[in-house]
Amino acid sequence: NALQALLPQIREEIREEFRTGSGSSNASGNPPTSYYSHVA
Repeated sequence: NALQALLPQIREEIREEFRTGSGSSNASGNPPTSYYSHVA
């Protein structure tokens, strides 16, 4: 399954995005909903 193969990479990207964006209280325009749209 291609999706299952991509999931670890997507999770890494999301983790990086949260690490850099969480400190700004989502003021940078990265709402948590982008996480769900990325996974779904």
